[in-house]
Amino acid sequence: TDDVVGPEGMEKFCEDIGVEPENVVMLVLAWKLDAQNMGYFTLQEWLKGMTSLQCDTTEKLRNTLDYLRSFLNDSTNFKLIYRYAFDFARAEDGVSDCELLAGTLAEQEKRTSAA
Repeated sequence: TDDVVGPEGMEKFCEDIGVEPENVVMLVLAWKLDAQNMGYFTLQEWLKGMTSLQCDTTEKLRNTLDYLRSFLNDSTNFKLIYRYAFDFARAEDGVSDCELLAGTLAEQEKRTSAA
């Protein structure tokens, strides 16, 4: 339906904000939007999330990316995002996506811990 941004729209969106689709910040954004399906944002998820982030333009969202990444530096939020990612991936495609997300988040945690 027109009320959902799917994979093609997501690629264009990522291009617009200057982020690769597999960048961990996209996972944090999905978490903040409380997206229920990987690779898709519903209009309701989008509006609620963008309102909470106070973003009404692409530029404002682009300027919010570092803020979104900062959630990974907080151990409580990191655990919440990790759990969300695990459930998110498991609901979609099973183990392979879970392993990929776990690896991505583990790598992020190593970088964060080393800083």
